[in-house]
Amino acid sequence: MATVAEKWKRQYFSKGRWGTVFTGDTEQIYAGLVALPASATPDDVKAVIGTHGWVTFVCDGCGTDALTAIQLGDPPDYESRTVTLCLPCFDAAVSIRHSIR
Repeated sequence: MATVAEKWKRQYFSKGRWGTVFTGDTEQIYAGLVALPASATPDDVKAVIGTHGWVTFVCDGCGTDALTAIQLGDPPDYESRTVTLCLPCFDAAVSIRHSIR
């Protein structure tokens, strides 16, 4: 949660200007994120941005939203080869690997 505001700024502030999003004014959203307490929850972030997408991961194994995940491969980008797994799916993958030995 602590890094969401800075990630938002890196995404939407460039060359001295704020970009646009459908959900609202990016600069106001940034100010709302900065104002969140250190104890902010995913629901607090959703209240500011309008989505959990900035604080959760979608598991490529089971499709669920997860607060904690493991990303394997390239750094995430539009054309990267990245796999994101929630912890239960990662554990399942590791157990499959161990059973193949």
